[in-house]
Amino acid sequence: MNRERQLVREEATRLYDAQQRRWGLDCELVAWATAGPAITALRAQVYEEKLPHMIAGGEPSDASDPRAHHFVARRDGLLVAAMRLLPAPFEAEALFPDMARHLRADTRYVEIGRMVVAPGTADVGASRLLSLFGLVWGLTHTDYDGLIAYARARTINHFRMLGLEVVDQIASVPGKADQPYVLLVAHRENTLRHLGALG
Repeated sequence: MNRERQLVREEATRLYDAQQRRWGLDCELVAWATAGPAITALRAQVYEEKLPHMIAGGEPSDASDPRAHHFVARRDGLLVAAMRLLPAPFEAEALFPDMARHLRADTRYVEIGRMVVAPGTADVGASRLLSLFGLVWGLTHTDYDGLIAYARARTINHFRMLGLEVVDQIASVPGKADQPYVLLVAHRENTLRHLGALG
């Protein structure tokens, strides 16, 4: 394994262990075929209460879900958060058609997204823990070592924790919030630096 990749995995694992003790959530990889209905229900609940623009164009699930890696966090057995890692082709490519100019030829990327946290749950803790779990899983079980994401420009702090940095912007996304969206990308050195800063 690439030494820098190994360092990222070690740092992410250390932080995950510390955060897991703090927040008391159990994270796991789940199969969409069995967990899909519960994840879709959680998305619908969160979108209806917090992000209605996310379901303005239809259902809270999409054609990419069956091929994505899905992760959930539970407290006392109850589902409280979910997210996915999407291999290429990426959803973001439809919004940022020249995305490839921001990517490296020697890096395998995965798109992080669909992060939802149940109302009444500590949003920061659950999203941070689940992101770290997904990162560790990806570095352990796949050859992904770069991250891609897109989000509303005013909601990117969560992604910065993983070293994602803004590389492009568009004015809005059809069917979603009429506000700027940004494309974010992270390489190993970005992620390692930001994880280290978290202590």
